[in-house]
Amino acid sequence: MGLFALILSIFLFVICILVFDNKPLHPATLFYGLYSFILFLSNMHLFNLFKASEEAYFLITIMLFSFALGSVRSFYPLLKIGGKKYKKRDLNIKIFMILTFINIMVLLKDVLMVISLAKSGVPIWQIRNWSLAEMGADNPIMNGRSFLEELVRALVLAPFGMAIPPIASYIFFDSVDRKYKVKIVTLVILQVVLTSIAGGGGRLRFVYACGCFVIAYLMFSNKKLLKNFSKKKYKKYMLLIAIGALIGIGITTIARVGNGTLLKQIYKYFALPPTLLTVWLPEIEKSTKTCGFLTFYGVVGYFFRTLKTLGLDFLVPSIYNEAFNHLLKIQEFRNVGLGTANAFVTPVYYMMVDGGIPFLCFVTLVLSSLAASYHKRLKKNIDICNFSIYAMIMYGVFETFMNVMTAVPAQIITFLLIIILCSKRKEN
Repeated sequence: MGLFALILSIFLFVICILVFDNKPLHPATLFYGLYSFILFLSNMHLFNLFKASEEAYFLITIMLFSFALGSVRSFYPLLKIGGKKYKKRDLNIKIFMILTFINIMVLLKDVLMVISLAKSGVPIWQIRNWSLAEMGADNPIMNGRSFLEELVRALVLAPFGMAIPPIASYIFFDSVDRKYKVKIVTLVILQVVLTSIAGGGGRLRFVYACGCFVIAYLMFSNKKLLKNFSKKKYKKYMLLIAIGALIGIGITTIARVGNGTLLKQIYKYFALPPTLLTVWLPEIEKSTKTCGFLTFYGVVGYFFRTLKTLGLDFLVPSIYNEAFNHLLKIQEFRNVGLGTANAFVTPVYYMMVDGGIPFLCFVTLVLSSLAASYHKRLKKNIDICNFSIYAMIMYGVFETFMNVMTAVPAQIITFLLIIILCSKRKEN
């Protein structure tokens, strides 16, 4: 079944390259390219990594089929709402710069804490685990934060930090002011580096920021959409950005796991999802169905957590508590042969817990349809708001080797912040 899933994913990846206009990159192209890589590594069975079960491969295959059905949405026209002409949006640059400054100041505080802990002999991996803990956890990082501070971090600063790379990458290619470009790129580099250090060596932010610049470059280089863009002018910048991201990922990996293990770590992270899903399948089979609360925890989570904080537990359904317990469970480390691992369970875990195979099929189809529709919308109406939302969607597609974006509250709030930051402007 693993080989079949691999062949199917490669086949669909080739179809996406041939059929879709990938400037900007289509979500399905990224999805099948990613899963072709994951399934290829998983089928190699290197470094004593446990073999994934036939059931895990079967469920991943169902997800691949469902995503393909949803992507057919690209061939249908966009729905017209109210018959009004679309008004392009522009960024409120003052608010953006103020929030960026505050974000960086808070990150500097966190970095000083991390440096202090590292100097005292605390390993980087332990610092990272502490930084990822839930609000109220008893550890040196969380103990220094008040409830109000943690609330502001969760509702504003963390989501806004996710909004910085896509907004900055659009400005970089769209602006004609060279000094302005330099300022924007400097802010992104500073924010990404500080976020990585503050998170105890997190690497995803490097990948995310670099990815935003790549997809922005692909979009701006499409002559059918933007005729006055110079590809030659920006190729050297893209090379520097890619080299910078690789150096950042390499340094953070070595800091966390030591020298000489970079390739092994890459293999582990991308070959891991089918194996870790296999490890968790028995838990899925005996769990109570959570009816969407787990998959869409990012939408409903903070609302019900607020009710519980206010002592209104009687208004909180029991399946919410079940969903929250599952979020905590998948953070537990399990033996996978190649050491221990957590979290990399794919959207399959979330959707199977919520409603089994029918829910997996339906929700994957709906989410892929929305992603395809937004890709089409961006091509028709290019502006900073549409691009930033598209970039977040693409990050969500990339994240599917770990989780489903709709389960992460900060990322849902990021969409809202992008819309708020981009105010409507009058037609020229």
